[in-house]
Amino acid sequence: MYIHKRSKNFKIKILDKLNEVSGNKEVAYWRKDYIIHDWFEQWFGEMENCKEYVIDEECLKELIKFLTKCPVVNPFYPKRKVDIKLIKKILDKTDFKDEELSYYAWW
Repeated sequence: MYIHKRSKNFKIKILDKLNEVSGNKEVAYWRKDYIIHDWFEQWFGEMENCKEYVIDEECLKELIKFLTKCPVVNPFYPKRKVDIKLIKKILDKTDFKDEELSYYAWW
């Protein structure tokens, strides 16, 4: 499960496509963290495999609220404080006017 960041600028997207560059920068990765994935499914509804879902500032703030109350039950990713810190960093470093974030999972 990933969160990617990319430019909203149409010209940059076209140039990336012409140069066969994705333009996506990975800013978060979770391995087998089904609690986070389930939360995104509740946020978006039923999700399709390998499809990107654009997320906004509100989505990430709600995810932080959820994680502060969430118990740790996954041995692959045992520290929710790390998740919260990462998401806050993403919020701080994203210019939502010029950049967009997307959630992507495959199984």
